[in-house]
Amino acid sequence: MADNHKKSDWLTYATYGYTYDVAQDQRSAGGVHDHEIRYSENGGWQTRIAQSNGRHTAYGPIEAVDDATGQAFYDTALQNLLPWMKQ
Repeated sequence: MADNHKKSDWLTYATYGYTYDVAQDQRSAGGVHDHEIRYSENGGWQTRIAQSNGRHTAYGPIEAVDDATGQAFYDTALQNLLPWMKQ
């Protein structure tokens, strides 16, 4: 099945329960933290945390990561995609 995602798309490589407010936005507090990865159009891998409680989503700061880490997170995100997301 082909993957239609571009490296510049934000993809989730890990999800954890909410532990602290990463986005300084209480509207999105109390849910989960989706750890996301993308390859910047300017070059280089970037991560961020999407904080969501099902009603509201807010994003933490974008941080750069090295090539090896970024590629590993991206590969994990691709493996975690649901079948319908790979159309």
